[in-house]
Order: sequence, then structure tokens, then C-alpha cells
Amino acid sequence: MGRLTLNVLLSFAQFEREVTAERIRDKIAASKKRGMWMGGLPPLGYTNVDKKLMVVESEAVIVRKLFALYAEHKNVRIVQRETVRLRLLTKQRTDKHGMTTGGKPFARGHLYVILNNPLYIGKIVRKQNIYDGLHAAIVDKELWDEVQAILETNTIQRKTRKNAKSLSLLAGLIHDAHGGSLSTSHTCKGGKRYRYYVSKDLKAGDAHTGWRIPALVMEGLVQSALDQTFRRKQELLKLLGPIDLDAADLPALFAQGCELANAIQMSKAKAAMQLYADLVQSITISKARLKFTLNTSFVGKQLAIIFDPQQVLELDVPIQIKRRGHELKMVVGESQGQTNVDPKLIRLVAQALKLKAALVENPTLSIDKYAAQNNIDHGDARRLVPLGYLAPDIVETIINGRQPVDLTVTRLRQSNQLPVLWSEQRSFLGFSQNHRIH
Repeated sequence: MGRLTLNVLLSFAQFEREVTAERIRDKIAASKKRGMWMGGLPPLGYTNVDKKLMVVESEAVIVRKLFALYAEHKNVRIVQRETVRLRLLTKQRTDKHGMTTGGKPFARGHLYVILNNPLYIGKIVRKQNIYDGLHAAIVDKELWDEVQAILETNTIQRKTRKNAKSLSLLAGLIHDAHGGSLSTSHTCKGGKRYRYYVSKDLKAGDAHTGWRIPALVMEGLVQSALDQTFRRKQELLKLLGPIDLDAADLPALFAQGCELANAIQMSKAKAAMQLYADLVQSITISKARLKFTLNTSFVGKQLAIIFDPQQVLELDVPIQIKRRGHELKMVVGESQGQTNVDPKLIRLVAQALKLKAALVENPTLSIDKYAAQNNIDHGDARRLVPLGYLAPDIVETIINGRQPVDLTVTRLRQSNQLPVLWSEQRSFLGFSQNHRIH
């Protein structure tokens, strides 16, 4: 009877507590439907006066400036940099114990929270519902709608949390010449995701210089360097150093090296990420060199070699880094003799030669008519005409991937003053004296 009585009393106590909680939730929901502020720390631009949000004009100026900057630049990273330049700081608060918080530079996450907060147009949010608030708006509805449209455009829609194509294959492996690590970062534009490897100081906004390398460029550079090292016999022997092998063992060694090179070249994103993690201990990048420290035990296992436990496998690869406009090019090798096949560049030259052949075959055919027949913009077709008269060995060099690093599709497409003489074309397009026309 005692236990029964106690259980009955506990059940009523539990029931009463749940009913009280339900009434409080309903009260909060009803109050927010009426536009009331239901407490908490007021955001930047407002203060709490008698349980009502009141505009703080000195802070409201900062909020409007943040929205205007994003509408202008359409990039939170640039907005963050502008806030540092303009010395805009977060809201400063002092608690009842006299402790002061805030008053610091804006982080990107903080900026996203502000730009997505409907409170600034006089709204109150309750779960997924938005109601008209009793407080005054800080940002105009027109500016708010413009910012939300840009944010939506710059957001990637995903069906799953993990996108294999977006994996950063070299995360945690890359360092600069001073030992600082490069962390992963990304930005979104036009519904597309662009990945980068960024120096931490540069990412935090504490420095104006550092590395910010497109991930695809860096991953392609590392893949090319490792592939060439394990595929080429001399490069592989140079990496391994003095090892106790008979001449009869070398064919098997080179075959194992080619298998590892094929794995580096052909692995899918997840498998490649694991392969790099097993193979590479660290990568150091400078303006002229890429230095690898490889996992000796893993390499030994892949090549069927027993290394001395103290042996360190280091790979030093010369690289070329050139920038033209916003496009960054990085390739393995010190000279232009290194292979750098560019499918887009080859496709552009092929289109130009096809147009030239069509015009020669049919003299009455106009460029505009050819563009219409082949679904090409007439302006692009006109820019193709000079490229049809490139020197034959320049075309061959491009096909073999031995063109200068800075000879990109953009540059070749914009070469409106391309010389007619083949000897002058080489100099104009940046070929070295080692590639003279014979």
C-alpha cells in the first residue's frame, strides 16, 4: 500500500510538471505570434528595455553597413576583411559581475548569423514560423531580400551530408616553408562549391600574406609529382637511395612502382584520400619547390623492400607557379619540357583549325553563318580565326602538353594581336628560345 500510494503521488507530480511545461511553451508560442520578444541576449543593434527590444542606433549603423557590404561584394570573406579595415566590432556586453565580453572583430560564422536573422526586418521567429514583431526594423526589406537572394545563390544544395567529389584529399598534410599548416576551406558561388587550402593566419584574417591554393590545383600537383616519381625508373631509384638489390630484382621493383603510380592516378576520392594519408607524412610547399616526407614502412610494403628503421624517404620536386589574372597554374618541373596537357587548350585549337578548314573549303561561307551552324557565339567564332594560323609546331607543342605554364585558354582566346609570322608567334606566346621554329 505504501509503494502504491507513493507511485500515485509521483505520477501526479510528473503530470503536473508536464502540464506546467506545456503551458509555458504555449505561452511563449502565443506571445511570439503577437510579435513579443521573449527574452535572451539581444543581438547587435538592439537592447532590452522593460522586456522590449529597442534600437541602439550606434549599433544599428554597423548592422546596416554589414548588409550593404554583402550586397556589394557578395562574399562573406571579403565582408570580413572590410570589417577589419573599417574597425567594425561585435556587440560589447557587461554582465552583473562586471565581466566584459564581445568588442572583437567579426568571424565569418557571426556574419552569417547576422545576415540570416529576420529580427533585423522587424520579425520574430518561432521554430519554422516567422511573425511580425513589435520592435522596429533596422534593415530595409528591399536590402534584406537582395541579401537573402545572394545567400541562397551561394548555398550548395546537397542530398547527403557527404559528397565524395568534395573531399579534401590532402587535409592535414600541407605546410608552408615556416612550418604553418594549411587548412581546408571553401566558398560557394553560383551554386558551385570551390575548395581551397589556406594558411591558418590568412584564414583567420591575422595576416595579409600566405597561401590560398585552389584544392584541385594543389591535388593535381601532388598527384603528378608522386605519379612521376614512382613511374619513372630514375626518379624511383633516386627516392629509394642506396638499397641492397640485385639487377635481377629491378624489373619487379619498377613494376611495383608502376602499380603504386596507377593507384595514385586512378583512385576515387575516398580511396585516394586514404592512400595519401598512408603514403605521405607531410608536404611542404614553397614558391619553387614541393618537399614530401613519405611513410617509409608503407612504401616498403608497397614495393616489397625492407628499409632501415632509421631511413627517411624525402622527395624534393621543383615546381612552377604562375598567375595570370585570377587563374593560378602550378606544374611539376623547372623547365617547359615537362608535360602539362591542357584538354581545354587543345579543344580551343581544334575548334580554330576546324573553322579554318571550313572557310578554306567553302569561300562563300561567312563566319557568322558558320557560328550559327555549329551553335557557337559569333564573337567567339571571330576570336577563333587568328588561332587557325598558329605555327604547326606550336600546335604540336600544345598537343604534347609542353606549352608555357601561363599559356592558358583565357590568354590564347584573348590574343587579338597574334602575329602572322610564326617566328614572332613564339615570342608573343611566351615560348623560350629552346623552342624555336626550325
